Formats: sequence, C-alpha cells, structure tokens
Amino acid sequence: MRKGFAQLLLLIPFFLLLTATAVFYYKQDKLTKTQTPNIVLQSPNVSTALSLSNSPAFASDPSSSQSTYINISDPIEINKITWRKIESERVSLSFNYPSVWPIAFESDEDLKRDQDFYNRTLSVVPDQPYPLESIAFTNEWIGNAGEDSLGWFIVTRQKGIETIDDYVKSVDNESEIYIKGRNVTIPRPKIVYSKVGGETAISVIDQSGLANLSPTDSANDFIVIKNGLIYRLFATPSFKARINAEINAKLFKEIIASIQF
Repeated sequence: MRKGFAQLLLLIPFFLLLTATAVFYYKQDKLTKTQTPNIVLQSPNVSTALSLSNSPAFASDPSSSQSTYINISDPIEINKITWRKIESERVSLSFNYPSVWPIAFESDEDLKRDQDFYNRTLSVVPDQPYPLESIAFTNEWIGNAGEDSLGWFIVTRQKGIETIDDYVKSVDNESEIYIKGRNVTIPRPKIVYSKVGGETAISVIDQSGLANLSPTDSANDFIVIKNGLIYRLFATPSFKARINAEINAKLFKEIIASIQF
C-alpha cells in the first residue's frame, strides 16, 4: 500500500506539468484567435530619421476623417507615433501619414460644388485649375476657413499645363501686383528641383520678401506633374511655429519620402 502511494506521489509533478502546459497553449490559442489584425506601423525614434524603408504600410479608408480630435499644439510623444497608408480613391496617389497629425478629406459634395464653380467661371478665368482631390492636414475639411492646418495635398488639372516644364514657364517670370495704392514689381521666384515619388518636383521660392505672398512654407511646397495632373503637397508656416516644429519637419519629410503616384 505504501509502495503504491509513493508511486502515486511521484506522478503528481508530472500531472501538474502536463496541466500547466495545456493551460498555457489554450490561452495562447485563444489570444491568437481574438487578437485584432495589426493595422498600424510603429515608427522608429525620430532621432533615426523616422525611417520607414523596412516597415510595412497598411491601407486606410480615405472617406473617413480622423476619429478623434488632435490638438496640433499638444506635445508629440515620440513613442506613440504610428503610421498608416492613405490612398486616394479619386486620383493615383498614396502616402504614409503619422497618427499624431490630424487629417480630413474633401467630401464628394464639396468637391462637386468646387467643380461646378469652375465650370461656371471658366469663360471668365480660362486658366484656373480644375479641382480633383483635396486633403487637409487638419481635423475638419472646411476649405480655406477655420482652424490652423499643418498642410494640404491638392490635385488639380489646368489648361496648358501638361508637364513640369509647362508649370515652370507659367511661374518663372516677373509680375506686378497692386498693393496699398501702387503697383509693386514681384521678382522672378527661385525654382528648386528635387524628386518626389520618383518624379521631378519643383519648389517655387518667393523672392519678394512679402510675407502675404507666401501662404505656404515655400521650402516645403512641392509640385509634381504626372499624367497631366498637378500634384501639390505643402506645409503651412504654422507647423514650424509650434513646440513640435523639429518633429513636424521630420514627419513631413517622411510623408514626402513615402509618396507614390
């Protein structure tokens, strides 16, 4: 009897180990089945230039705006930056976008209203751009009014502009504007060439020194012509005037580096 009881005691550790192993695998299996898909990309530390070259990108529904309000004056926590891939359903365009920036898309209704305005005024202003897509780096898309934005992505089509050379010819000249009762000569802008999404891009740098002529941060204002469409991505000066200025500049560069047409 004692011998049998001793043998039973020897088997107890084995049964305990077997039970613990079964519980462990049961929990792991349950966790795997209930875990949501990974839909965000954790960005490296900003000090490593926020490299995305070795990381996957995930699709996002362009029709939905930011689900929560983002105050662009709040300090950015580096370790909480994630990325998602934004794809336009209207034009050939995609880019990666940081979770710490707000984003809003022009609705179909607003876009149609802009296009109708274009059609009504075409005879008066024949060289105005025809709107195709508008994405604002703000919490709510409300045209040119409302809260501060960090930047915009605008896609248009314009008569006589089919290539980047056509665009350069249209802006690379002196002009005159009427300011405070007199005509002021505006010197030719500085044209800076670069590459965006594998395409030739230009930045048109105002040389007049008149702040009201530069509603964008011209060093971060890029124009690409692809298949007759004018793609313009620009940051507003306000994104440099905030506590996150250095981080915002790096985030903007990452957006540019991820663009695909």
